[in-house]
Amino acid sequence: MAINHLKIKSFRNHKDRHFSFNKALTVIFGDNGSGKTSILEAIHLLSVGKSFKTSKKVELIKKGEDQLVLNGFFSKNKIETNVSTLIDRKKKQKIKINGKELFKRRELLGINSVVVLSPEEQKITKGPAKERRFFFDKLFSITSNKYLNFLQQYTKTLKQRNFVLKSNPDIEKVKANLNVWNEILIEKGLKLWHERALNVKIFNEIFLETAKEYDKDINLELNYSEQEIDKDKYIKTMKKRTERDFFSKRTTFGPHLDDMLFLWNKRNIRTYGSEGENKTLLVILKLSELKYIKKTTGQQPILLLDDLFATIDLKRSKKAISMLKRIKQDKNDLIQTIITTTDLLNLEKTELNFKSPNEETIELRR
Repeated sequence: MAINHLKIKSFRNHKDRHFSFNKALTVIFGDNGSGKTSILEAIHLLSVGKSFKTSKKVELIKKGEDQLVLNGFFSKNKIETNVSTLIDRKKKQKIKINGKELFKRRELLGINSVVVLSPEEQKITKGPAKERRFFFDKLFSITSNKYLNFLQQYTKTLKQRNFVLKSNPDIEKVKANLNVWNEILIEKGLKLWHERALNVKIFNEIFLETAKEYDKDINLELNYSEQEIDKDKYIKTMKKRTERDFFSKRTTFGPHLDDMLFLWNKRNIRTYGSEGENKTLLVILKLSELKYIKKTTGQQPILLLDDLFATIDLKRSKKAISMLKRIKQDKNDLIQTIITTTDLLNLEKTELNFKSPNEETIELRR
């Protein structure tokens, strides 16, 4: 799936704009504050229903306007699909595909996949465990309905159990109410753990292969061990932690607390990694994400490279572009790449042929 056209109304600092994209490469350049990133953000919003910059929907609406409207025209095998979204000041969001309104955002997932490489994404390697869980949960959810179902069922049950923990100051009454929820949560938790481990295994194979392709001397690992626990052990652990859960008012054991560690030369990169090592890891991670989506869905995702030289330096940019060129692509199933930058001179040094008549260049002015 590729995006052909984008119509923006009252989104960020754009009032009413229309953009066209090449099926292979589009470069968007301009000064900071000209609205380059907003274009990528709009494409992401139309693809997964959320911004990659903020969770606050109202921030997306242009100042002085009551609502925003986005229209994206995507194509695959010469068939065009229109995805539109409207968000108002009351945080209400409507998503439509070819004019038909969706009841849930999950109906949008998987129709058009995107991979984002932006300065904000560095939190995956540098941030706490929840950032890595979010990255993998999002990736596995857009590529597997089964995983998405297990994740949503577990999350819903977890919230209900946590509500019980907060609802009564009497620990004995809470214990009595927890028995039912423990059984349900354990069932959902075991399913999620198992499915997560299967997906991580597939991703890890791609990740290790990509790391070696980037630099054969790099010693990178993705460390995730599925909880080797059966139902009886799970029950005992939950019962053992009842008092801890009661006083902390939350569930302190389960797949919602997993971490996936990235090791560089056997050391946790989050703790010991240099700035350069973290940037290299992010490039490898995003290229792996691209390949994983293609392998599991059969479709090439759109690659959004935001503020390229602020995210990674020229050396790593050249390496990433070189690897992109080597990924096997069918002429009818290209990796559509959309890049924003303030620096065309450095972009030329990456050996991207963005001045070709077959590719698009968009200049934005403040």
